[in-house]
Amino acid sequence: GVITGPEQLAAPGIRSGIEAAARRLAEAGHRVADMLGDALDWDALRKAAFLITEVEGARVHAALLDDPRSAISPGLRRALEYGRHAGADRIDRCELELERARAALSQLLSSFDLLLLPTTPQVAFAFGVPVPATQADFTAPANVAGLAAISVPVGTLDGLPFGAQLVG
Repeated sequence: GVITGPEQLAAPGIRSGIEAAARRLAEAGHRVADMLGDALDWDALRKAAFLITEVEGARVHAALLDDPRSAISPGLRRALEYGRHAGADRIDRCELELERARAALSQLLSSFDLLLLPTTPQVAFAFGVPVPATQADFTAPANVAGLAAISVPVGTLDGLPFGAQLVG
């Protein structure tokens, strides 16, 4: 079976594309259920995952951070410095949030084969434009839980492609 969701967090055209993909899976004989609901706090999960990435990145690249002449881009330097200075309490809260997400995904996937999600909540954005804050909301769960995931094209919106992500 396939679990779908949280299309309500995606752009309307992407929502309908994911719903169409779910219908095609159901027509092919798969049991499809919209059971994700509030199982994950998408915003908290993304923020926790990014902070832990910044903390770990700062540890791994400490020598480069300490060298003001290193070739680290200004944006990456800011992110790693942010992680370097994160407090232990905040890191512990983020680790707990990631563990909650792993447990929720494990519970959901104990009865279903796949999770069907939009790959991103919006279509591609222009180069040089700030990355939307929610860009990684739907890809973070697979990364955090160490799950296999693939994005497949399902449609276009305003001439730009978007995908559905299958996570298992």
